[in-house]
Amino acid sequence: KEIQLKMSKAEREIEIIDKQIHRLTLEADKTPSKLGEVKILELERLKKREELKFLKWQSQFLDITSPVNGIITTKVVESLSGKKISAGDPFCEIAQHSELAAEILVPDYRAALVKHGQPVRIYLNSDPVKGYQSSVSEIAPSAEVVPRQGNVCRVKARFPSIPESVMVGMTGIGKIETQKTNLWSIIAESLMLKLNELYLYL
Repeated sequence: KEIQLKMSKAEREIEIIDKQIHRLTLEADKTPSKLGEVKILELERLKKREELKFLKWQSQFLDITSPVNGIITTKVVESLSGKKISAGDPFCEIAQHSELAAEILVPDYRAALVKHGQPVRIYLNSDPVKGYQSSVSEIAPSAEVVPRQGNVCRVKARFPSIPESVMVGMTGIGKIETQKTNLWSIIAESLMLKLNELYLYL
């Protein structure tokens, strides 16, 4: 912004000098001494043009090109305007669209059922009817506590093919196919969980 303001100022000053030179040139017919003022203004104009040329040379480094195609994941990049950054310091993160993955929070008591390569069906809230087929690519080595979710284990599933409409930060549901079960095993598992909670209070 500082360079752009200096460029605008230099351009305005050059315009003003051009008008002054034009006016004095017209007056020189009656007052030859005006030609001396014109020479001084021409030197001043030359100086301003050199300054503007240098500022334009500096401005070419304001456009930063990403080395890869992708999606900017850094929030509110504009807030970094004016911030001093040393050479080599990262200021913006870019994710390649082909490398996007879904992060599924699996309850810790079901984490043991999840294995690498298991089929996953992902339904995004932006289009809850359509499901994206994927598979388990990464399982966190330990569980963690997440607000409103409790103890969970983070599981990642990469998209083999994904449309451009899918963006970073979208939410939805991930269904992992682990093993066949029946109603009685589900009821028995729920009862055991309640029993464990009861033991904790006792």
